[in-house]
Amino acid sequence: MSPKAIWFKNIEMELRNGKKKLLKLPHVEPELCIGCGICENKCPVHDRPAIRVSSVGETRSATNQMILKS
Repeated sequence: MSPKAIWFKNIEMELRNGKKKLLKLPHVEPELCIGCGICENKCPVHDRPAIRVSSVGETRSATNQMILKS
């Protein structure tokens, strides 16, 4: 389904040695995210995923919400 919740922004970055490299930086559109967790499951970062899916802001269940103190 389009548009996707995760999209990539292409940026050109200069490395320490002066060479340039094209990177794809992932961005998440919270309004489009349905909380399925595929991004967390398929994240290519080793050890722990770079993205976490939680129930913060969940409105369907008053008893299954994370409450963060501000």
